Amino acid sequence: MVLVHPEYCHRSGSWPASRLGIRPGHDAPGKAVKALVPDGSPVFPQGTIIYPEAFGV
Repeated sequence: MVLVHPEYCHRSGSWPASRLGIRPGHDAPGKAVKALVPDGSPVFPQGTIIYPEAFGV
């Protein structure tokens, strides 16, 4: 999962994370939260991302 500028996302080859069942564990615009799926990967983890306390989110 990556957090990108919404205008840049079309260049990164990523998908909106929400399409893949991934949610950020913090307040972030949905268009800015992206996920990259490895080629040929039939299964992708889903759920809410929980960051370690050191990240401060």
